[in-house]
Amino acid sequence: MRILRLILGDQLNQSHSWFNKQDDDILYVLMEIKQETNYVLHHAQKIIAIFAAMRNFKEDLLKKNHHV
Repeated sequence: MRILRLILGDQLNQSHSWFNKQDDDILYVLMEIKQETNYVLHHAQKIIAIFAAMRNFKEDLLKKNHHV
């Protein structure tokens, strides 16, 4: 059975216990939902920085053989 783990833009913590071992049954999904970016006014550069951090986080997970 596959396990889906959702990671939002404010949860990019490589030290989290989820990432201690690689498991083929776990799929990580990184997303930022509209409500998270719209509940308060954010500068466009901040939103772009969050997306860039998420992209880098994804690449780090892939290098460690996690499924993203």
